[in-house]
Amino acid sequence: MKKIAGLLLLLAASSMASAETKTVTVSDFQKGFIETVQDYSAQYEAAPNDLKKSTVARKRLDALSKLKGDPRKISGWYGTIEKLGTNGDGDAFMTIKLLVDNITFSTWNNSLSDSGSNTLIKNGTPLYDQIAEMAEGNVVMFSGAIGKPKNLTERGKMTAPDFLFKFSKVEKVGDSTTQ
Repeated sequence: MKKIAGLLLLLAASSMASAETKTVTVSDFQKGFIETVQDYSAQYEAAPNDLKKSTVARKRLDALSKLKGDPRKISGWYGTIEKLGTNGDGDAFMTIKLLVDNITFSTWNNSLSDSGSNTLIKNGTPLYDQIAEMAEGNVVMFSGAIGKPKNLTERGKMTAPDFLFKFSKVEKVGDSTTQ
C-alpha cells in the first residue's frame, strides 16, 4: 500500500513539474489486483518446496478470479511506460509497469507470437498515433483487457508476472519519471 501511495505522490510531482496538477484515483480493482499478486508472490517465495510453491500459484489464480472487476474490461489503471517500440511490420508493442516494480502488462512484440491474440497496436490507428507522442518513463492511465502471464516459468509468473494485455486506450498523465 505504501508503494501505491508513493506512486500517487510521483504522479502529482510529475504533473506539477509540467505546471499542471492532476488528481488520480486508483480503482479498488487495481489495488486488489496489486495486493493479491504481491501477497501470493511473497507466499510463493516463502514456500519450502516446489509442491507448495505450485499450490500457492494455483491459489493465486483463484484469488484473482474472486476480485470484484472484469479483467476483460480494465479501465483507468495507472502505470509507467517501460518499453515502447515497433516490430518489423511497423506495428507498436508496449510494456507498462504497474504501480510496483514486479508487475507489467504488455503486448507481444512480434506478429508470430501475436497470432490469435491481436495485442499489437496497428500502425495508422488512433491508439497508435496517440502512443507515438509518448515516451518510455511516461506515467499513463490505460484501459484494455488482461490476458494470462507471458512468463514461461512458474517462478516468473509468480515473482515478476508480465501479463499479456490488449490496450484500448492509453493517456499520458505525467512526464517522464526519468530525465
